[in-house]
Amino acid sequence: MQRRFKFRTRRGGRFILVAGLLSSLSLGAYSASAGRQAARKSVPNLELPTLKGKSISLKSLRGKVVFLNFWASWCPFCLMEMPTLEKIHKRFKDRDLAVVAVSINAGGKKSVLPLLKKLGLTFPVPLGPNQKVMDRYGVTLIPTAFIIGRNGEIIGKAIGPKDWAGEDGRRIMEKLLDVSWAASSSGSHSALQR
Repeated sequence: MQRRFKFRTRRGGRFILVAGLLSSLSLGAYSASAGRQAARKSVPNLELPTLKGKSISLKSLRGKVVFLNFWASWCPFCLMEMPTLEKIHKRFKDRDLAVVAVSINAGGKKSVLPLLKKLGLTFPVPLGPNQKVMDRYGVTLIPTAFIIGRNGEIIGKAIGPKDWAGEDGRRIMEKLLDVSWAASSSGSHSALQR
């Protein structure tokens, strides 16, 4: 995933970028402690407008495994990760995986839509440009992803860019989409800890 991106740092952006760089050094490592800490917590409902003028809520996705990602178009690590999200979306959408990527861009639709078209992203991208959305989920760095089980409980959390379409990511998604495992809040989280 070696790409060059042009970006502007915003207030606090340098901290986010440095932290993202440090976390990207362990690209294949998923946050075991964060996953265990987030595990077995019911996810707060999220209802946000999408770029298509509709709204999406996590409540409406109950019964599916949800991959909830927080990102911004000015974050180069987020941009590196987005094509891998599209790949898992295409690969697993028919197996009840819902990829939802919340944009925290202050510019809203104008700053996000051109990028989505350029990257060919087809999964829902709700707009959550205020700090309240990030605070509600305890997001301090981006990209941050939560994996939510079919029962609405957080079963994993990953901080920093990951190759979700790679071998480790594919294995995690396969495990999560096993109906008996993802429906249970007592399932083993070892797949997320690799």
